Amino acid sequence: MIFRTRKTVFLLILLLPVTVLAGSGDDSSLLGSIMKLARQGDGEAQYSLALRYDMGEGLQRDTARAIHWYTRAAAQGVAGACFYLGMKYEFGNGVSKDVERAMALYRKAALQGWPMAQFFLGRLYLAGEGVHHDPVRAAAWLTLAAEQGYPNAAGLLQ
Repeated sequence: MIFRTRKTVFLLILLLPVTVLAGSGDDSSLLGSIMKLARQGDGEAQYSLALRYDMGEGLQRDTARAIHWYTRAAAQGVAGACFYLGMKYEFGNGVSKDVERAMALYRKAALQGWPMAQFFLGRLYLAGEGVHHDPVRAAAWLTLAAEQGYPNAAGLLQ
């Protein structure tokens, strides 16, 4: 059931740009489906809804609602939600700034192979922000990000 639900959300997300470009006006139906799945606990739908609230795509921008849905999706281990919620905590956007919490969320996403999260971890270890300055850990995370083609990682390694 979970696999089928995730597959449905994935297909809905893929079809969104086609719907918007075609101007079919059926975006509200797609959004309604994503909202329903999110309320039913589907982590990928929760992440998709959080992004929409965060970016103002199909919904009015609402940082508080974005954080709500990022938090629910991150609790299920959705890497993207962990990363974007980590950014909220690192920069204090809609939440109290908490670099330690940001690091934990970045780590959760980085361990799932998210190059942006690996880069952000490496950057924080290199700067010693929120953690002790640790060039060895910084290099390890930055190398992983660079190997996946993250553009800024190689520059920090030099």
